[in-house]
Parts: sequence; C-alpha cells; structure tokens
Amino acid sequence: MKSYQLNQIMLLWGIAPVVGLSSSTTTCPGSSLTHLNVSLLRERIAEGRVYQQPNFFSQQQIDDILAEIVQLKQDGVFAPSGLSNTARGAQQAFGSQDRSVCVVPWWSEMLLQNNNTVSPVSMLLQQLRLQLADVLDRPTMSDPTLAHECYYSWSGKGSFLPRHMDERHEELKGPKGWLLPSRRSLSWLVYLSDENWTLEKNGGALRSFPQQTPPQQPAQHDGNLQVGWLLRQRKAVYLNSWFLLSGSNEPHCILYTVEGNELRYLTRPWLAESLQGTSVAEFLNRMRDQDSSGLQTLFLDPDDARDFALLENRSAWDRGELPEGSIIEDICPTRGFLVVFDSVMLPHQVEVIKEGNRIALAGWFHEQTQEFPVDLFAQT
Repeated sequence: MKSYQLNQIMLLWGIAPVVGLSSSTTTCPGSSLTHLNVSLLRERIAEGRVYQQPNFFSQQQIDDILAEIVQLKQDGVFAPSGLSNTARGAQQAFGSQDRSVCVVPWWSEMLLQNNNTVSPVSMLLQQLRLQLADVLDRPTMSDPTLAHECYYSWSGKGSFLPRHMDERHEELKGPKGWLLPSRRSLSWLVYLSDENWTLEKNGGALRSFPQQTPPQQPAQHDGNLQVGWLLRQRKAVYLNSWFLLSGSNEPHCILYTVEGNELRYLTRPWLAESLQGTSVAEFLNRMRDQDSSGLQTLFLDPDDARDFALLENRSAWDRGELPEGSIIEDICPTRGFLVVFDSVMLPHQVEVIKEGNRIALAGWFHEQTQEFPVDLFAQT
C-alpha cells in the first residue's frame, strides 16, 4: 500500500494522516508514533527479533486502561489462559497462578465508542496496524475486516508462559488449517506492568530466541510460510503444500529455500497422506535424516538434512534444549513500552514472575491466509 493510499484510509476513519513514512522515523502529529523508528523496525523484524518503543500511550491513557482492567478483574471477566500447546488443550490444567486474559474486541465498529479511553486507544492501534502494514510491506494487514486480535493480559506472582510460537504454517494446524481466512502476522504488546519493574526483582521477562546469525529473508515467500532454517547456510526454509508433481493430480508438500530469484528444492515431494496422523513437524523431524524403514531419504542432499532445523521443535524443547542456532534475548515488561515481533519466525516464552503484576494490552495483527489454489487441478 502506498503512503498516500494509507493517508486516504486514515482520513476516512478520522485518524490524523501519516507524514513521511519513507523516512527513518514515522511522524504523526499528536501521536506517540512520532518516534517510530522505521529503519530499526524493519531491521529487527527482518532479523526475527523484537522491536521496542517507549511511551506508546500517554500517562492518562495508561491510567484509564488500568482502571478499566481493575474493574474487569473485579467483575470476574478475566479467565485463566496459560495456553501455549494447542495439542494439549484443556489438559494443561490452568489455575490461579497462570496468566489470565480478557478479550477486548475493539476491532468491531460498534465498540468504537466516543469516550475518553476506548476511542483514542483504538484509533492509535488501528493507526499502528496501518503503518506497520505499509512500512513492512504487508498490504493485506491493512484490511480492517480480518480477525485482528486484542486482549488484556494479567500475570501475578508465580505466573509464566512456556516456550511457543504465535503462528505456524497452515499445513501444521491440521485439517482445519486452510479454512481460516487470515493468520497472525505481527505480535504486539503494550506493557502496563507495575511501575519501576526490574527483571532482577520482578522477573517476567519476555524471553525470545532469535537466530544468532539471522538471514535477511522474510518469514513467508510467495504465500508459503517458513518452517525451519538451514543453519550453516543461514537460509529460511519454506513449505509449499500445493506443489504439483508431474504425472499426478494430487498436490504434494515440498521444502525449499530461495537463492537469489531461484528456488532450490531441498526434499522430494510427499503426499500429505503419508503423514499418517502426525503433524508435518513430527514427520519432518522423524524423516529428515533417517532411512531405517527402507524409505528413500527425504532430503535430496544429506548435508541439507544435517543442516536443517525446525522453527518449532517441541520434542527438543521438552527435553530442555534451546532452539537450534538461537541466542537468548530478554525484554523487560516496562510500563508504556510497545513491543512488536513476527508471529511466524520467533520462538518465545515468559519467565516466572517473582513479584508484582505483569499487565499488558496485547494482540495480533492478521494477514490473509494463502488463497486456496482453485486452478491447481486445471493444470493437470
């Protein structure tokens, strides 16, 4: 989306237009987004790291939001939600020490009320979404009808959130993965934690695991999402689950990387049926370098098989291993700070809270899901 188109949309919504989106900082009169460092934002997101910006909300907005959160807590609207593994679902037995959340559906027009708290904050978040869509070249994220998510989060002493990914490839979500019209693109939080928060005293760090030497490649290519890395080669690995094999009328899965403008296929194509009830991640983890059952090696080059690492490897994480090739970066949940990161690329967790209340307004900005290739079978 071009900058002038963004400004026209914002004018229609009654939001102050953005000036100078192509410069190193984004300027918007009367808004804390004046100091959005576009160059740093692009760099951090491209590297699979967390972008931070202080003073996102005014002090009055923080006070108003916290007052609303306290009232919602008293009304019993918050519910425990430590969920990080959808495969375990309700079996994870969340309780009073887990994070509790309250969905805030500010994306519905009927809730954009003209009051001192909801309307200005909602418009600021809408403005942020539009700017991020433009600056990071994610045009469908500007669509207000997508299922953008927003919620309050409250975590007290003893709370933590295990390592997880906020989004994954549609094929890794099971049979319903392709039925959703949109997916999470960017994860964001504005921290509202107790004042004077320190990691030494309070804990509760947002601990992320970016690659030590990240490639300058996005988390998606031609609609296909990243599922892993070639570690030594520092390349993102993408999964195409609509690959058409010559002589077959069934779409296949295949892994590939991008070198210049060319695709380099890393594996032989395989039918999704061969997963036999396991996830694609489990299948790849089992098949990438073993030939014990007489099957041909999945990877075309044994060196690639040895170099390949999954983005999300829960079995290794459960053994206490760090994501392969990663380093640890801790973010303090300082009141008023905005943090943004790519939902597909970055494993992360929340460290145990030692003291105080870790509070945030958080959510996900969505992009359109890769369209179902209705013309695929016409090519056979």
